[in-house]
Amino acid sequence: MKQQYLTTEARRAELRAMAYADYLKTPEWIRRRFAHLQAVEYRCQVCNSPDDLTVHHRTYERLGCEKFTDLLVLCWPCHKLFHERRKLAQSVNIQPQGMVK
Repeated sequence: MKQQYLTTEARRAELRAMAYADYLKTPEWIRRRFAHLQAVEYRCQVCNSPDDLTVHHRTYERLGCEKFTDLLVLCWPCHKLFHERRKLAQSVNIQPQGMVK
């Protein structure tokens, strides 16, 4: 049921005010992260690797109520490359169903 994933405005404000490390421990983030991994079939959205996956925030604008396109599943090597170079190895166009164009 979708309602279990909805949060109140007060809770969203609380999530946005948290330290990022604390936010990553919340039930809301754990559910969102799991749902995102499932949606992309547990594969890096850049290189298609199934290993060492992370869910990267493309923006922190909606922290606590992220849109699908705010998040990107990356394997650790692609995630590390992104943070080193501030860009991905290839251009990635994220589709709502989790497919890469």
